[in-house]
Amino acid sequence: MQTNLLEPQLFTYTARDLIEKFDSFQELNEYLKQNPELMKIEEAGFVSLLSYEGELEIQLYKKIIEADKEAEKLGLKNNYQIKKPKKENFIDGIKKCQEYIKEGDIYQANLAHKFEIKSDHEPDTSEFVAIYSKLKQVNPAPYNALIETDSYIICSSSPESFLEIKLLDDDFIITSSPIKGTASLEKLDSMLISEKEKAEHIMIVDLIRNDLSRIAQIGSVNVEELLSLEKYENLYHFVSKISALITKEKLLKIENTKLPDFTKIMTACFPGGSITGTPKKRAMEIIEEIESEMRGPYTGSLGFYKFSGYGCFNILIRTIVFNKKTKELSFHSGAGITSSSIAEDEYQETLLKAEKLMEIFHD
Repeated sequence: MQTNLLEPQLFTYTARDLIEKFDSFQELNEYLKQNPELMKIEEAGFVSLLSYEGELEIQLYKKIIEADKEAEKLGLKNNYQIKKPKKENFIDGIKKCQEYIKEGDIYQANLAHKFEIKSDHEPDTSEFVAIYSKLKQVNPAPYNALIETDSYIICSSSPESFLEIKLLDDDFIITSSPIKGTASLEKLDSMLISEKEKAEHIMIVDLIRNDLSRIAQIGSVNVEELLSLEKYENLYHFVSKISALITKEKLLKIENTKLPDFTKIMTACFPGGSITGTPKKRAMEIIEEIESEMRGPYTGSLGFYKFSGYGCFNILIRTIVFNKKTKELSFHSGAGITSSSIAEDEYQETLLKAEKLMEIFHD
């Protein structure tokens, strides 16, 4: 199998002129039905933050436009300390997960642990702009994002696309590009010959094909790229691309408009298979048991949709989260566990993924 090396495409959008906030796509839909003129504004659209557990925050804007890609070089004002999670807890979680695999409950699951970020002062809004500025410098990624909602402030350098939606003539093309398989720059050759990494990735591709088939026109699901490589600052990832046409039954019935039904789309596809496991439902139950606390925005999705016919939703990995309620600043890092996983290797993979985020807070 020939492996393509893809160059990640970096882009940044900014949202301006907030109109209204919603807690569900149903509320958004009702508002749009009452105000259909908004969907005729070329740059109007919404931004959504969907936590792993399904908590949803939507912000409707008059403008979502492509922004300047150059990051301001802002320095951090506060002093920070990273509190790493306990290694033995993660290793124990891997062993428990492999017991479930051995018993036939699942084939794989993505386990994560949390890194807490302690500060001498509570960061203000300008500090988060500085964190995001530094994040873009040290870990540029295709789905960078900075957003403040009622519940969170999110600084993301996600490399992973959960869903991309494009209007093409009279059809919507929906695409998912899962990441599964990681290697440091020095160990690429090992990943390329690893049957474990390839098998794990292909299982996720099959899961996502199945998810998309629930909303796709019959026969339209297609694997456009399989096991391609993307290179980042300190690692490589395997990535594939699966596309489908959205069936007409999954479009909202709003007069003189053609808008996907995001409730049905998210119900079919969320959370992403790469950060849950196979089978998805049972893997999520096991993740909940082993991780013992809610993930929140981590491995949820942040994205936007413009009513002119384009939307992009990432998977929130490589993401720093400030919880406004608990005042906790943190990020997670995870790894896919299979029967052939070596616990120490999986733990080291989580440190590799966390490396650039930790670098932000070190002088």
